[in-house]
Amino acid sequence: MSNKEYEKKRREKRRNNIEYKEQLAISFIARTYNIDKIVAKELYIKSMQICELCGIEWNPDIHTKRFCVDHCHTTGKVRGILCARCNIELGFYENSNHKFDLFSKYLDTK
Repeated sequence: MSNKEYEKKRREKRRNNIEYKEQLAISFIARTYNIDKIVAKELYIKSMQICELCGIEWNPDIHTKRFCVDHCHTTGKVRGILCARCNIELGFYENSNHKFDLFSKYLDTK
């Protein structure tokens, strides 16, 4: 078997290996957020459970991706796990508290 054939078989085997994909995801989380692999694995597991903001449960039939690791863009500190919708909405408000207050006041009056 040539080196090229070996590499092709190796890639195919890994592509279908769930444990390998999990390890890649855990390593990615650990590197990205500068945390150890034990904490990264806990976050990985949590990312397929529940959004810590709205409480929606992760459902593989509905959600095509795991929930997001929420973190502060200034400090890099991990805050928790959020569904994509909450993560995006929080991102809009994170750097503009005054707008959040305006929206809250508006909704309170309606």
